[in-house]
Amino acid sequence: MKGSDLMSFKRTIQRALVAVSLLAPTTALAQAPGPGVAQILGQPVTGDTTWIVREERNGNVGLTWETAETNHVTVDLSCRASDRSLHMIYYVEPANARDGVEMQVTLASEGGAVELGMTGHRPEEGNAFYFLNIQTQMTPALARVLTTGPSLVIRIQGDGRATAIPLAGSAQGMAALVRVCGGG
Repeated sequence: MKGSDLMSFKRTIQRALVAVSLLAPTTALAQAPGPGVAQILGQPVTGDTTWIVREERNGNVGLTWETAETNHVTVDLSCRASDRSLHMIYYVEPANARDGVEMQVTLASEGGAVELGMTGHRPEEGNAFYFLNIQTQMTPALARVLTTGPSLVIRIQGDGRATAIPLAGSAQGMAALVRVCGGG
């Protein structure tokens, strides 16, 4: 990717995050310990990939799986204290990616599996940047999936690919999400 394309991609990510963010300005930013390796669309993403925890003055909390050197975000989870809603954004380009299309996504770990209907979005026409999102409630089953085992596996039904994200280093943020969203 050329420098100008990379900058455009980063600006697009930043605009999308601002547009869908449910969180107020951050008062505490914690980086979960240790680098990790994720499998993104079958390709390993290495480097300083880690969970970033955001805790807000107003009680909102967020947790992002991000590669620091590239600002590549794979998953962003946030919980709004005012209505205890969980918002999940999954940055991926599935085979049938179209704006507004609902896709069945399975989240799985040693804690079980949960299916979610997530809606696809492409912020700008012709842009290669795409994400799926959902606003839902944190159920006990979803809380178990997010907090149990060595990794979280995300699969889009009919896509044939999976993303495996290490859960190491996510305990503080996941516990805060469960606490604020009420899924315990």
